[in-house]
Amino acid sequence: MFPSRTVMKVHFKSATLVSVTPEDADDIWTLYNIITVKDEVEAETIRKVIQESSSGGHNDSRKVKMWMKVSVEKADADLKAASLRLNGKNIRENEHVKMGAYHTLEVEPGRRVKIEKPQGWSRLDWELLEQAADPQNKAFIAAVMIDLGTAVFAMIDERGEVRVLEKLTTSVPKKKISSSSKLDGAVEKFFTQTIEKFLQVFELERLKAIVFASPLDWNQVLQRKLFEYASAREAKSIFAVKNKIICLPVQSMNVDCLKTILTVPQIAQTLRDTKSAKESKYLDDLFKQLHGDSDLAIFGEAQVTKAADQGAVKVLLLCDCLFRSSDISNRKKYALMVDTVKQNGGQVCIVGQESEARLMTVTGCAALLTFPLID
Repeated sequence: MFPSRTVMKVHFKSATLVSVTPEDADDIWTLYNIITVKDEVEAETIRKVIQESSSGGHNDSRKVKMWMKVSVEKADADLKAASLRLNGKNIRENEHVKMGAYHTLEVEPGRRVKIEKPQGWSRLDWELLEQAADPQNKAFIAAVMIDLGTAVFAMIDERGEVRVLEKLTTSVPKKKISSSSKLDGAVEKFFTQTIEKFLQVFELERLKAIVFASPLDWNQVLQRKLFEYASAREAKSIFAVKNKIICLPVQSMNVDCLKTILTVPQIAQTLRDTKSAKESKYLDDLFKQLHGDSDLAIFGEAQVTKAADQGAVKVLLLCDCLFRSSDISNRKKYALMVDTVKQNGGQVCIVGQESEARLMTVTGCAALLTFPLID
């Protein structure tokens, strides 16, 4: 599996109860949209409690860490701080807090939270949760950089952004100061550890490509050892991705070298069907229409909102910086625009960092239309 920090982790879910761990501000935003008034939310929290003096004198107060469950009455999100505050009445009595006492739970990345909807979860809520928890939305190409004794595991998304997930370092004795048998044993152990970590970090069937990179030829050794490992264990899932594996030379173990792999023909071919390629095509179509004074291309929030309300939007193009704004009111506004376009059968393209500058020349919000706006 991908490490939990790359996507929201779902621990348990039923028709009414879900247990999750958000991992970033986007996950906090998802929870803010999912949790509504009267939902029952449980999380670990800190509350100041009064401790009565045994002598009947001055009472002392102290902060106690505990799990509390509240019926939500109000929710506020601070996306800059990646924090969600849920205020409501305590609905599970404990030794420190009485039933009905008000408390505010603070949900942050890395903190587990349980959400219960007594009336059941809606289809839209499930879709939001599953989208946030799907590693395919945040990972694209798996990369393992390897040198003898060191392996770096990273993922490269469709925009070429590299994120290091894990690093494995083990001691391999030098041949000149060690017997050959000890060296061979240490090398074999290193490759076994690398393969096991690789299978732990990545969910193979979700990957578009797998890159083994090395300054020397250790990447080819890793590929051979991987299939020996698969044969010994009859691991069909490994053989299923055989054609996705590419061995590439790099100048060093610096992860910045991984950015160059996007120019490799085999990788470039894979990228042609990805979001980046679609972004370029949609932007090319948009500017071609705009330069030709076509009435089937528009830009600006007011115009695009009007077109969305009329069901005229064929493709909505929106900069990622707007769609993921840390300002709640702005984020709600663009989220509503996206939902409206989807409900009316249009497509949505959230433009990433590489193409944002181009779209921002026309406000960062634009659309290709199926028919001209109705005045």
